[in-house]
Amino acid sequence: FFFQAEDGIRDFCLSRGLGDVYKRQTLALRMASQRIPFMLVDRNHDLTRHPSAHYISMRSMECFAETEGLVRDIERETESLEFFRYYRYLRTIGSPNGEDVYKVTDQFSPSVEARLARLERISSKPPCHLPQHKLVRILRQRIATLGCTDNLRFSLESQQILENTDKGARLLLSRTDGNKQEEEIEARVVFSCDGFRSRIRQQLGIGMLGRGGLQSFLNVHFRSRRLVEVLSASKEHAMLHFIYNSSIVGVLVNHSMADAELVLQVPLSPPLSDVQHYDVEKCRDLIRS
Repeated sequence: FFFQAEDGIRDFCLSRGLGDVYKRQTLALRMASQRIPFMLVDRNHDLTRHPSAHYISMRSMECFAETEGLVRDIERETESLEFFRYYRYLRTIGSPNGEDVYKVTDQFSPSVEARLARLERISSKPPCHLPQHKLVRILRQRIATLGCTDNLRFSLESQQILENTDKGARLLLSRTDGNKQEEEIEARVVFSCDGFRSRIRQQLGIGMLGRGGLQSFLNVHFRSRRLVEVLSASKEHAMLHFIYNSSIVGVLVNHSMADAELVLQVPLSPPLSDVQHYDVEKCRDLIRS
């Protein structure tokens, strides 16, 4: 969501967000690079350590290329696309001779090289796979080198829009770390990136169309060197493993082979099944399934 008080940016911008972490970090980097006074407000206490998304589109890479050396920093931490080119539909992982595999879809057919060569005709930068928490760390390091670390304010959120006129906006901020301290902020431009349940959107009276929640998932974030070894030994590398058997229906998301970092996504059907119904041991049982 974006609303602009006036054309042009004369004073400072307030970037407020809960939604897509990397988008607001990218915005902060662009502001810092152009020496535009800004402040980023985040209700979380620090940057995310969860991999979340890991696909960086061609358009995002093109935008990153506008900051000197940023694409190089990203590509340095990127793993081979061979680990992410397939979607596999199967009953279990690591079955002998792949007998439990239902279907394999190759996203880079006939080869990674041929697909990238084709993409080069429409974009100067290819897509990239990098877990979100690694990307935002790179962006934050870049912001730090520009001397703008103090512009990133954590444990704060916008509580109320006090004023919204053609001269700018005035917002009331509150702490999210138990401290009851409040402060007021004035900005010419406010970028609100606070996701599906946006409080800013609601305060501005902007409604939503269509159904509310479409799907619910349990995301189990874990590391398993043993599982990565099984994937390597059976040559079952994939970005997504869609697993269907009598014990589980879920998707295993491969975020990093090097760090053995994965996420198991399990569909939920509230209120019949909800996050509260899963403890640590039950999540382990799901992974073993």
